[in-house]
Amino acid sequence: MNPPNHAQLRRHAHEQVGLATAAIERHRHLARSLGVQLSNHRATAPGFPLADLHLMGSVASGTALASLTTIDLAVYVNAGEAPSSDRSLMPWLKDQLDSVDLGLNNPTLQVDEHAVLLEAEDTDAVLRLSPLFYGRNANGYGILVLPDSGRRILTSVIRHAAYLEDHVDRFGQDLLSLIQLTKHWAALQHLENPEFCLPSFMIDLLWCHLADHGAPVSDYQSGLEAFFAWLVRTELQHRVTTSTFIGLDRQPSVGGSLVEVLDPANPANNLGAMFSDDDRSVVLEHASLTLDALCEARFIDDPVDELGCLDEVVGIASGWAA
Repeated sequence: MNPPNHAQLRRHAHEQVGLATAAIERHRHLARSLGVQLSNHRATAPGFPLADLHLMGSVASGTALASLTTIDLAVYVNAGEAPSSDRSLMPWLKDQLDSVDLGLNNPTLQVDEHAVLLEAEDTDAVLRLSPLFYGRNANGYGILVLPDSGRRILTSVIRHAAYLEDHVDRFGQDLLSLIQLTKHWAALQHLENPEFCLPSFMIDLLWCHLADHGAPVSDYQSGLEAFFAWLVRTELQHRVTTSTFIGLDRQPSVGGSLVEVLDPANPANNLGAMFSDDDRSVVLEHASLTLDALCEARFIDDPVDELGCLDEVVGIASGWAA
């Protein structure tokens, strides 16, 4: 058995952890097709209140995992036509979507608490459709109903995708793979300890921040060490933000929350606002143990023992080739 190295970690990320590029492109094509179907229906039905839809989340950013079961999309809704109450909004959205020929085989729509779920014979994942109330804002801004909580925020899923695309253009596909490995790690930690939570989009933003500040992305073990060392060193109390879309002089003052990881499209949205001190402590405990395992792997001569350390981090043993 060869000792673990960058090439093998990279292979693990590409072949087992990350959703295949072909699958991501298939999901993106599906989203574009649904957008065309909405536009065609709108052209023949004056006053139809759904204008467009866009992918959001990990499929939009290209950081989805092979374990993906749900694809998130934002449906652009004319705010003046939709009911304002949460209780009425999702049944109303389902009714609007029911009136459209979506171009799918036997589609079924189901009302979820904060979204509408769409399944069909020719889709291999559940589509979770969340309303985004648009007005005259440019760059795709609108009030998005978050599918997990129902909280409403002003943001732009188009700018979210553009922000990740810019970083991939500058730092290459290896950045995507490191994000996927980290998301896989977070999923493993949650399985081990349900109290552990590090949201997917937060991981995207943390990695973009670290890449912007010189973290190595061309060597996967060094990159992962840098990520977990940063978590441990800062104790998640270092503000993470960017001036890509909104100038720093227009952002909230520092210190509003224990953890501050700000939405690049609207820094008034803090992804860390939900973190209690206990939540932060759980993440730091897992990060510290992971950093220890990575550092131990670097100095172990026995490849089997080295593999065991890396397996603690990214579950690599299950796909290791002798």
